[in-house]
Amino acid sequence: MRDWTKAENCFFVIMRDDAAVGFLRTHNSSPTVCWIDDIYVDAAQRGQGIASEAIRQMEKRLLTDGCRSFCMEVVPDNLPAMRLYHRLGYDRLSVITMRKDYDEFETERVEHIASLPMRVRHFD
Repeated sequence: MRDWTKAENCFFVIMRDDAAVGFLRTHNSSPTVCWIDDIYVDAAQRGQGIASEAIRQMEKRLLTDGCRSFCMEVVPDNLPAMRLYHRLGYDRLSVITMRKDYDEFETERVEHIASLPMRVRHFD
């Protein structure tokens, strides 16, 4: 928790009806670029717009601190998260994590980026 609450990081507790239902953690990679490192909403509270509102409030707060771009990494098989972020305006692909696995894995789907076939690993 000490690393998560350093000065260059922001840690937001997501509250609903006076109870903590999740958290959102960010850090700045430059004075104007903010990274969303983690967002979590309790499983029983999901699907109610809590994460969307938490991200909107975080953006509003950090825009006043000078942030002008918000970034995050998303596991490619987490389509619900990608849909959420896209609905909130996250639509610029800027970094792709390349990975090489030596163990066998089930392919969820194949995405093509610059005509290169990229396998998305299926995670349980």
